[in-house]
Amino acid sequence: MTNELILLLTLFVEFTLIYIVFRLGKEWLIFHIIINMVVIGIVGAKTINVFGFVTNIGNILYTSVFLSTHVLVESYGKKEGYRSILFTYIGMFLSLLLLYLAFLYVGHENTKDVNKAMDVLLDMSPRIAIGASIAFLLSQQINIWIYQYILEKTKRRFLWIRDNVSNIFGQFLDTILFFPIAFYGVIPNEFLFQSMAMGFGIKVLCGGLGTIFLYNFIYRKAKTY
Repeated sequence: MTNELILLLTLFVEFTLIYIVFRLGKEWLIFHIIINMVVIGIVGAKTINVFGFVTNIGNILYTSVFLSTHVLVESYGKKEGYRSILFTYIGMFLSLLLLYLAFLYVGHENTKDVNKAMDVLLDMSPRIAIGASIAFLLSQQINIWIYQYILEKTKRRFLWIRDNVSNIFGQFLDTILFFPIAFYGVIPNEFLFQSMAMGFGIKVLCGGLGTIFLYNFIYRKAKTY
């Protein structure tokens, strides 16, 4: 299976999960955001080639974080959006703490290949986690603020505008913060800039596709869109 097909499959799975947790309630939406950010903190160091360009594996996951946040703010208000930031930080910290403690154990020689692989993962995890945390905090603040501002100014009309404008600004800030922190000095600069451009493009395009789902989610809840 090609990376492009896996990317599309991941997008389908993520949007399906958001639909499910949306029906279960706001706590599940927050849980979905936490899970995605924890996974990004673990596997975000992996770079891939997709559509002929290099980027990292976490772009689709982070697109889903923004869509879940928009559903949360649209349905339950901006306070729940900001609340999700706090709970996500707690979830990321605790999960990474437990992972780090697990990595501290001295491995047995029977699993020496696994031990080496985990050591390599541990070496990159702090940079990925720090980059993801800083980028998440600042980009989500901007994302929620812009979304709520446009929502109030348009009196809840033009859902597609607030969804895409807040996504573009938030994802741009995330991109210029996360990639240099996580990958500067690790991969050549030409691939770093390529990863940033491709990652931003994927997040914007998939965010635009997510607008269709957002309309569907909100219509099912409020019957007003």
